[in-house]
Amino acid sequence: MVARLAKLVPIDPSRITTNRRNQPDPKAPAHQILLSVTLKSSDDRSQRTVQQIIDDLDDLVRNKGYNSFSLEYPTSCLDETYGFLPVANLWATYEIKLIGLFVGLLILAIIYFFARWKHPEGQNFVVVKLVLIVTDLSLDIAFVLLSARNVPQILKPSIIFLIVPIIFNSGLAFSILMNEIRKTDFQEWFVWQSTTPDTDVDIIGCEVAVGGVGHLYRMGLENNATTTAADYVKVAFLSTGSVTDTT
Repeated sequence: MVARLAKLVPIDPSRITTNRRNQPDPKAPAHQILLSVTLKSSDDRSQRTVQQIIDDLDDLVRNKGYNSFSLEYPTSCLDETYGFLPVANLWATYEIKLIGLFVGLLILAIIYFFARWKHPEGQNFVVVKLVLIVTDLSLDIAFVLLSARNVPQILKPSIIFLIVPIIFNSGLAFSILMNEIRKTDFQEWFVWQSTTPDTDVDIIGCEVAVGGVGHLYRMGLENNATTTAADYVKVAFLSTGSVTDTT
C-alpha cells in the first residue's frame, strides 16, 4: 500500500511508512479497516511538506474516481468518503524527549532535596533557578537557530526577543556589580574572600551573590545591599557544601 501511495503522490518512498497496526473502524457501518501510515518530514525545501502530502492524499482518495487511485489494487479499495485523516501519535513523537525530561527533573529534585537535607538554612532553590534559566536560554537559542528560519515571518522577531533581553539583563547585572565594586566594604569582603582556599566554591558563591544583590535592589534595599549580599553568599556556600564563613 505505502509503495503504491508513494508512487502516485509522488514522494520519496522513504518518507512514507507503516507500522502495520491496522484496526477496524468502530464508527464505520461496513466495518472498514483503518490503515496506519507515518509520514516523515524532510530538510529538503524542494520536497513537499508533511501537511502538503496529507492534503494531496486526502484529495486523491476523496476523488479516486477521477484519478489513478481507482485503477489498481489496493488503492482502489480506499474509502473515498473517509479520505486521508491525520492522527497525531504524540507518544511516539516525543517519547525520548519526555523520558529525558522526566529523568532530568528527577535528578534535579534529588540534588535539591539532598542540598536541603545537608544545609536547610541555605537558599537551595538557587540550584533549580539556575537550571531553569540555562535551559530556557538554551531552548531559545536552539529555536532561533534551528526552527525560526522555517517561518520567515517570525525569524526577525525571534532574534529581537532573544537578543534584547540578554543585552538588557547583562547591562543591568554589570551596572549593579560596578556599583557594588565601588563600595569599600564590598571591596574588602571580595579581597578577603578571594584569598580563601575554596576557590571553586567561592566563584560559584560570588555569581550567586550578584543575583542576590540584584534581588535586594529590586526589593528597595539598596542601602543594605553589600552587607546582606555577604550573608547571601554565606548561605550559598553552605548550600554547595562549603563551610566558609563570610561574616
